[in-house]
Amino acid sequence: MFKIALLVMFLLVPAVSSAQYLEYEEMMEVLDVAADTSATTKYMLGKKFIVNSIDEGEAGFSLVFESPVKDDDYFIGVYEDKTNGFYTIIEYTKNPARWDAYIRTAKRNDFAFSAMKNIEEGVTYFTYTKGEMLMGMMVIRSEAGVKYQFSFTR
Repeated sequence: MFKIALLVMFLLVPAVSSAQYLEYEEMMEVLDVAADTSATTKYMLGKKFIVNSIDEGEAGFSLVFESPVKDDDYFIGVYEDKTNGFYTIIEYTKNPARWDAYIRTAKRNDFAFSAMKNIEEGVTYFTYTKGEMLMGMMVIRSEAGVKYQFSFTR
């Protein structure tokens, strides 16, 4: 019985650990291939994400991936802005620990605080810059709870 339980734990741990949040370096890897939607999709599928939606129009494309992370509405969006020649990766989550993770990311990677703006009631947006990179952090408070959005644009 113990051997079976040990085998089940051994098989489940890699599956659970592969369904995790993207780190800064991984988000930069996605931005590196963002112009190629098939490479972006392949990368995200390799990270165990599920394609949620794909859209393409004159302004650019949007790819949204859903994560199997339990107990979180965790999505990654990759967007093209053809008008300005930018690509953006956005993390959507309800996990408050991600806020601290992104504050640490900004500090560790030499992002400089740029601005804070109250967009509307319950929505606050913070921006950080590093060279040509813009990092955005948004907190959205509503009756449904608190959600967070983190983005990198270049």
